[in-house]
Amino acid sequence: MDYGNWIALLAIFANLIISIIKRRKAHPEDE
Repeated sequence: MDYGNWIALLAIFANLIISIIKRRKAHPEDE
């Protein structure tokens, strides 16, 4: 198994989660 692919996927996944958290903090009244 190529761990390079796993690291790349984890980096993209973490980036998406961070973007969602930043959006929620920027617009807390959305929910």
